[in-house]
Amino acid sequence: MWSRHIEGPIWRDPNRSQLTCLRPARTIRRRYEDADVERLVRAAWWDWPVELVTEHVRTIMTGSPADIEAGRV
Repeated sequence: MWSRHIEGPIWRDPNRSQLTCLRPARTIRRRYEDADVERLVRAAWWDWPVELVTEHVRTIMTGSPADIEAGRV
């Protein structure tokens, strides 16, 4: 994996819920708890049809992962 801001490799693949920096990549903090990451992956709102995203845009932008998961009924 290559960083788009720093020329050089990131030596390990960060978890999708972590913020990383430096070389090699070091976890700064986690964005979400594991349960919330699983909710977001199950919801997969990025694969929703445009109409469904438009209908739930406020929830996607400001809601919790549980709210987002509930939006995909």
